[in-house]
Amino acid sequence: MTDASKINESSNTNNKYEEIISNLPQDNGWKPFGKLYNYQGFWDPKDALISHWIFDIKVSGIGLESFPLEEALEQYCKGVYPFGPYWDHVLGFCKASLEFPEKVLFVKYEDLKNDGPFHVTRMAEFMGHPFSVEEKQQGVPEKIMNMCSFENLSSLEVNKKGKYNTPDFSTIENKSFFRKGKAGDWKNHLTNEKAEKLDQIMK
Repeated sequence: MTDASKINESSNTNNKYEEIISNLPQDNGWKPFGKLYNYQGFWDPKDALISHWIFDIKVSGIGLESFPLEEALEQYCKGVYPFGPYWDHVLGFCKASLEFPEKVLFVKYEDLKNDGPFHVTRMAEFMGHPFSVEEKQQGVPEKIMNMCSFENLSSLEVNKKGKYNTPDFSTIENKSFFRKGKAGDWKNHLTNEKAEKLDQIMK
């Protein structure tokens, strides 16, 4: 099995787990809010490619030589990606949010970064637990953003030194899940030619 195949197999396994979870009996408490929530981390496809590529290398331990960016880009363009082709995956949630706004909330990473408290408020309302006037005045949305910030979570001892075992890879360090992704970071990794290739596919 090649290193790239190992990563793809891991993605398929994760899909199976999500399918199992989504079909667990609701009458046994697996649907606490009457809705099934899914976090969709949508952002610029080029940034998403870089972030996923770096994460794959971290958790698999295969190294840059075994899984170069060129190979990751080629797979990405062919639609070899967790949950299917990235554009189909994102468009599916985007369309669902328009057709079923009471069941699907679509949030862009860039929008969340630009105005976090506003979108935290949207999420609270979507889940049926809106903030009270007092909570807003006390800055609860802002406090939640601070608690969930990269700086705060990445500094926790459990995330700096903690590890856990998975069925796919023997041990993953918690810090592998932390990377300060910035909008436009793809420019530090992709040439203009490669970026244009991906842009053409997305169109």
